Amino acid sequence: QMLIRVQACSLAPGDVRTLSGLTKFAQMPKSGFPYIPGGDVVGIVEEPDPECRKFNVGDCVVARFHGTPSGGLAQYCVVKTSLAAIKPAGLSAVEAAALPASVVV
Repeated sequence: QMLIRVQACSLAPGDVRTLSGLTKFAQMPKSGFPYIPGGDVVGIVEEPDPECRKFNVGDCVVARFHGTPSGGLAQYCVVKTSLAAIKPAGLSAVEAAALPASVVV
């Protein structure tokens, strides 16, 4: 896992329903609370995983959250290095966050 400083994140339709109060408690993600929306995120690596040499401090990455209550709608978040990739150079942070991270990761 690594800590990133969030630059942009995307909200899925389920996030929007939950934030607007349309999702009932029984329909909440099985990962439970606290629920932090934002499934795809772009940010700067602040603390890389010491066991993973793929990312360094200052790298701009695209990552997705899968099966965790965490999300990208925060100032900082922790992501799995296996679900992250270097952000494509030709895209801004907002543009990269709008892509499903599964395309990049």
